[in-house]
Amino acid sequence: MRAGYLETIGKRLDSNTYLEVTGELRDAMENGHRYGLDIRVIASRDVELEELARKRAADKSCKDWQDANRAEIVSRTHGGTADSIMSATANGKQRCGIWGIDQQMPHDSVTMWRQ
Repeated sequence: MRAGYLETIGKRLDSNTYLEVTGELRDAMENGHRYGLDIRVIASRDVELEELARKRAADKSCKDWQDANRAEIVSRTHGGTADSIMSATANGKQRCGIWGIDQQMPHDSVTMWRQ
């Protein structure tokens, strides 16, 4: 076993993938290795794919909300254009909103944030 690596017994895992692995540490000598530990993988899940799927679902949900509330911004801005907003908060979560500029004086900015 090379320093910083674990060998797996059973199904080969793809490299360069962020995984959460549940397994059992085994004495490497039981498996014919001279040094270190082996891990017998019991279960694994692709955390990266799950995060991508979660982000896509959140983006779609935000876009659906923006589309459903666009008419209200247009009304509140007296016919102004409603633009989408997606920004990150301090804790790393996405914030979803829409905004526009009022067409009547004093041309204030009007913003709606999804709760």
